[in-house]
Amino acid sequence: VNPSLAVARALVNLGHEVHYLCCEQFRQAIEGTGAMLHADIDVLTSLHGGRGKSLPEVITALRKEHGLEQDSFVEAFFKLGCIQNELKIPDLLGFFQKLQASAVVYCASNSSEASWAAKILDLPSVALLSLPGPGSLPGTLEQFFSSPEQLANVRSWEPGHATADRLNAKYGLQVCHFGQPLGGLGWLANSYATLVTTLEELQDPMSDELSAFYKSKEINFCCLGPLLDQCGSIRAAGHKTIAEPEAVPSLAKGLTPDDVVQRVHDAQRLGRKVVYVSMGTEITGDNPENGWEGRKVNADKQACGLTGRELCRAAWGAAFRAFGVQSADEGPLLVMSLGPQSDALGPLAVPENALCLPIIPQVDVLQAGVDIFLTHGGQNSFMESLAAGTPVLVCPGLGDQFLNADKAVQVGVGLKVDRPEPAIGEEAAAAREYEAEICGKLQEVMRNQGFKAKAAYFKQKFQAAGGVPQAVSLILKAAVTGSNEASIGGA
Repeated sequence: VNPSLAVARALVNLGHEVHYLCCEQFRQAIEGTGAMLHADIDVLTSLHGGRGKSLPEVITALRKEHGLEQDSFVEAFFKLGCIQNELKIPDLLGFFQKLQASAVVYCASNSSEASWAAKILDLPSVALLSLPGPGSLPGTLEQFFSSPEQLANVRSWEPGHATADRLNAKYGLQVCHFGQPLGGLGWLANSYATLVTTLEELQDPMSDELSAFYKSKEINFCCLGPLLDQCGSIRAAGHKTIAEPEAVPSLAKGLTPDDVVQRVHDAQRLGRKVVYVSMGTEITGDNPENGWEGRKVNADKQACGLTGRELCRAAWGAAFRAFGVQSADEGPLLVMSLGPQSDALGPLAVPENALCLPIIPQVDVLQAGVDIFLTHGGQNSFMESLAAGTPVLVCPGLGDQFLNADKAVQVGVGLKVDRPEPAIGEEAAAAREYEAEICGKLQEVMRNQGFKAKAAYFKQKFQAAGGVPQAVSLILKAAVTGSNEASIGGA
C-alpha cells in the first residue's frame, strides 16, 4: 500500500479521481492522499459473504469448504488462489464498470484478479511490484514452503487446475494454477508496464528460465526506485485485521508522531546519534503463521520456531541493551515503532532515552537523520533507508526480507542477523542468543563508517531515479493510450 500512496496523491493533485479497493484498516492513510477507499468486504461480497471480514477468516472458511483443514495456512492460501479469483472477478467487473475506470493500478504479486478483470473489460492496467525485482519471486516464494513436497502438493492440487479451466472457458483468459516457472507472474502480460520500486543494479538476478518466460510474454518492467510520499503524510501500518476493544497505548509520554520527527531533528542538531527500530507490519500483525503469535509449520505439520512476539521483543530488547540509558537527554535517541499489539513490549523495561509508539512516520524520521536502522528488511523499508542514506541491521522474518538482508551485506550498507530456527523446546534459548547477536551487531554497524558511506552512494543514485513522477507519467500514458501493448522496457 505505502508505495502507491505518493502516486495517488500526485494523481489527485493533477485533478484525477483515484479510488482504492483495499482493507478498511488503511482508510486514514489512503484518504489522506485525497483518494477514496472502497472496503474490500463491501465490494468483494462473493468472497467475504458468510466467511468473515479478514483474510485469515476467509481462508479459514475456504479451507473447511474445500477439505484443507489439515494443510498449513500458507499451503492452503496458495492452493486456493484460483478459487479466490473465481469469487473476486465477477464483483470486480461490476466495481470497475460502476466507477467507469480509465485505468487500473494493482499489486503485481498479490492482486492477479485485478489484472484479469481489467483484461476482460479491455481496461489498461499498470502493475506495481514492491519487491527487489522479478528475480526475487522464486526465493521469496520458497521461503513460505517448509519442503519441496509442500510446494509440489500446491502445484498438483486438482481443484485449483479445474478452477483455472473454468475461468479460462468463461472469460477467454489464460489463467494458470500456480504455474511454471516458480515466481513467474504471467498475468503481468495483460498490463502496459510493471513498475518496480528498486534500481536495476539492486534487482535480484533472474534465472535463465524466468528471464525466458518474461521475454516470451513480452512483459515490461520499469525500475523507478522508491516511491516516497511527502513529509507529514500518513503511513499505512499494521496488518492487524482483528479489532481490539482498546487502542494501542503510546509509551512516548504523550508525544505525537510529529513530535517524534522534531525530536530526531533536535538530536541531529545537537550531534546526538539516532537509532530507529521497526520490525515491520507482518510479524507484528495477526497472520496465523507469520504474525505476533504465529509460528511456522514444518513438514510434519508442527508449529515450530519463534513467534513474531518473541522475535520483536528480542530485537527491541537488544536495542535497549546496546544503547539504552537512564536519562532522556543522554546516549543515542532510540525511536521505536511497535505496531498494533496492545501490550507489545510486555516485560521489557523501556530506557529513558527511548520513544516508543505504535506507528512512526518512517520516511519522515529517516529523512530527518538516522544513524542506524534496525529493520525487518521489507522492500519498502530497505529502499526508504537507502533513499535516506541510512545504514541498516536487517533481522528478516519472512519472504523477500531474507533476500534484502543478504543484499544489505553484499552491497555494503549494513549487516544482518538471520532468523533463528530452533528445535521444538529450544525457543527460549534461541531468543536469548538472537537478542545477544543483534545487540553486538547494532554496535558494530554504529562503529563502522564504511556502511554510512555506501548508503550515501545509493542515496545519490535514488535521487536520479524516476520515482513518483515517472510512475504517474506511465499510468497516465496507459490510461490515454487505452492499450496494454506498448513497450516500456525489457524484463
